[in-house]
Amino acid sequence: MYDNHAIRGRFLDEVERLVSSGICRSYAQVAEGCGLKSYHLSDIRNVRSELSLPVLVDFVSAYREHGVSYAYILDGVRTEPLVVSQAYQKLQQAQEALKEIRELLNHGTPNL
Repeated sequence: MYDNHAIRGRFLDEVERLVSSGICRSYAQVAEGCGLKSYHLSDIRNVRSELSLPVLVDFVSAYREHGVSYAYILDGVRTEPLVVSQAYQKLQQAQEALKEIRELLNHGTPNL
């Protein structure tokens, strides 16, 4: 079994770091950048809700895809923060690509 409160704390720490560092401007952007369902962020932040297995699986999968190992995510004994530098880099790259796509959609395609 997993330690619901320890894992919730880890995810909260990382979500807050993404927002406070400016990599993501909002919690919605964290969800978008990690390919998560936005309501799962609400589940993580609401301490009164039980962290359900589907929510946990979605978060673990998203962080795994962004270069964070399962061991760091699931090990509730460790107190050091998750190693997320690779996740930050990938999120930044994704945001830059999204920005370019939005600019093209808003202003039309450049003349080639």
